[in-house]
Amino acid sequence: MLFFISLAASGQSGIKGSVVDSESGEPMPFTNVTLLNPQDSSMAGGATTGIDGNFETSIAAGNYLVRISFVGYRRFFKSIEVENGKVNNLRSLRIEPDAEMLDEFEVQALKSTFKSDIDKRVFNVENSIVAEGGTAIDVLETLPSIQIDEEGGIRMRGSGEVLIYINGRPTNLSADDAESILAQFPANSVKDIELITNPSARYDAAGAGGIINIILKKDTKTGFNGQANMSVGTRHKYNPGVNVNFGAGKTNYYASYAFNYNERFGNNETTRENFGSDASRFLEQDYHTLTTRRSHIVRIGADHNFSDNTNIGFYGRGSVDNRIRNRDYNQALSNAAGFRDSTIFRNIFETNFSQNYETGLNFTHEFDTAGTKLTASASYAYDDRDRLEVFNQFTTFGDDAMSSVRSRENYARPRENHMLQAQADFEKYFVDGYRLEVGWKSTVSTELRPQTFDVFDFETSSFTRNMEVSNEAQLDRQIHGAYFILRGEWNNFGYQAGLRAEQTIDLLYDQNSDRNYENEYLDFFPSVYVTYATGENSDFIVNYSRRINRPGLWGLAPLLNIQDPLNQRIGNPNLQPSYTDSYEIGQAKSWKNYFMTATVFHRRTTDMITRILVQDGNNTLMTRENLNNEYSTGLEVINQVEAGNWFDATLTGNFFFAEVVGTVDDRSFRRSNYSWTLSLLSNMKLGDFGTMQITGNYRGPIIRPQGEIRPLYGVNVGFRKEVLKGKGTVSLNVSDVFNTRRFIIDTQEEMFVQNRTFDWETQIATISFTYRFGGYKEKPGEGKKGRGEGMDDGEF
Repeated sequence: MLFFISLAASGQSGIKGSVVDSESGEPMPFTNVTLLNPQDSSMAGGATTGIDGNFETSIAAGNYLVRISFVGYRRFFKSIEVENGKVNNLRSLRIEPDAEMLDEFEVQALKSTFKSDIDKRVFNVENSIVAEGGTAIDVLETLPSIQIDEEGGIRMRGSGEVLIYINGRPTNLSADDAESILAQFPANSVKDIELITNPSARYDAAGAGGIINIILKKDTKTGFNGQANMSVGTRHKYNPGVNVNFGAGKTNYYASYAFNYNERFGNNETTRENFGSDASRFLEQDYHTLTTRRSHIVRIGADHNFSDNTNIGFYGRGSVDNRIRNRDYNQALSNAAGFRDSTIFRNIFETNFSQNYETGLNFTHEFDTAGTKLTASASYAYDDRDRLEVFNQFTTFGDDAMSSVRSRENYARPRENHMLQAQADFEKYFVDGYRLEVGWKSTVSTELRPQTFDVFDFETSSFTRNMEVSNEAQLDRQIHGAYFILRGEWNNFGYQAGLRAEQTIDLLYDQNSDRNYENEYLDFFPSVYVTYATGENSDFIVNYSRRINRPGLWGLAPLLNIQDPLNQRIGNPNLQPSYTDSYEIGQAKSWKNYFMTATVFHRRTTDMITRILVQDGNNTLMTRENLNNEYSTGLEVINQVEAGNWFDATLTGNFFFAEVVGTVDDRSFRRSNYSWTLSLLSNMKLGDFGTMQITGNYRGPIIRPQGEIRPLYGVNVGFRKEVLKGKGTVSLNVSDVFNTRRFIIDTQEEMFVQNRTFDWETQIATISFTYRFGGYKEKPGEGKKGRGEGMDDGEF
């Protein structure tokens, strides 16, 4: 996160620097920097920080007193000397929130919901109305450039290789399981979401499509305070919770608890026409699913300041989730003449109990006020799941109901994950604004997935184990990485160059074949960012980074998934990682009430991992393969406008061309298309009556090697009102107002064509109530820096 500022013209005297929040480290836009004469405190000059928190101004040589002021923060003073013909670089100036002032001053303006930095987009969602009462997944769905696919996978800018972070740390689950853990976090526990589209060398190299960092709320107010909330949604959805905080002296303690009860239905329809002689000509399938979920999640932590420069923190998180799923399949197979070959009714009753725990320590030491610091952390995470599916099936051949055959199977799929992480990062500031970052990180993980498949014999009233489906796979993975980054400025240019090296050691064990698959490789990941200040609050940006997508256990393990016998899945232990080179060129410009950034991006992926469907009689088998290349070129335009204190809107458009080139079953193919996404996020203050929020999004078609995903769109609406003299909040929202969010996937192959429609429950109305006690507030200043608001020196 960095915007570079221009230096003063050659031969002029002046000052430059940046203003940041002392607690969060976030830049402070539109903050007043005033130069005072020390003799009489008269004003000698000044400047206002830009959207990146940076400032610059020319002034005659001499001694001055710098005063920084912003509503809700303590005034900052610093004595400086400006030499003739030189620019004094004050670097990073940290200002502290003033809790007492915020208690007495109520900010009436709408909170700014969006910020754009050099390498990421930051969305403040702590007051997201349309997702109130939902989960972190529901919050993600409201953001631009984010899509959730038919299996709960998360995509950004059309790419599914996305890495999920929570509070700056990767989750201990694979990308395939990210939805499961995020669904346990209440929406109102999330403060910010960072969309890091082109990560620097500081971040893990995984996540070719970028990184989504979910920042959870944590209060730091002195004394005992907190908030309690309760939400109720249509068709049995309940979500109570409480957050508490106790700040005493140099130590701050915090804790939260949330319970979630959720019933959600889903429907699926599949039609397939087969052209091979060994299969029925037509398949018609539909199923209805009802999922009931009960989950508990607890978070605790403490931060202790040993001094003004040294802090250590402890955190712990635990969740328990109990899910019951009931699904009824109806399948009909017919011949070319339209006569019925067979009819199948299949019921699946699934129980899934999981527990997930994580604990860790964080350490920070600042060596000077310029920002030179050392941070270190260590964490351990554990995830355990017991999953049992009971199948009851009746098959009727032809039209003769007397020829029905009954079958019953038990399908157990437990799993266990362990992850240990340790890292250290050091930042050093040098003369003339140069900055060096170096760091190291190691991740050691183990994933174990056994499965058993038992078939019931009605004659002997006993189960027999199917050894072809029953299997066990384990993936032991080590990733050791180190990086360095150099940042600096030269005239109107700013630059950041970095290199990350990662050593990966994989060991996959397959029980059925009694075979170990070993894969060890060393990769280098460069990243470069260059900015050019084209004017006041205007920057031209160019960047490049290289990323990796490592296949996880779900993609590697040769575990046959037969939950749906006609649509089976299996992993590929020979999968190799894919690599993505990402390029971006953009322009960012800010005016008083309007901000715009336009970015052209291009991605080239080699050895792309993609899903492949293979036909086997009436069944299809989905696996994964490394294809040749994928290319994606597009334009992202973000517009944010604010009309006074009562309205703001962020409109984002992504327009891109995608092409997939590869080989399936010795047949070469090349598929391409143009697609686009549009997203609107708007807030409207309705005087004393409350606040309204509207979000809408449209996602165009997405190509696949064997077809495409059809367009998808939806609209959410929410309303919020403060009650009980500001201590309480009542919210009402409706998601997918017009009930239009349906995933439709078309597949065209030489031997068959298929259409699948996934229609999950997305139209939900929720009413929520929140009560704050003990003077609870989020961190002062977070989300309160609206453009052009809060300045107490009107002369700038």
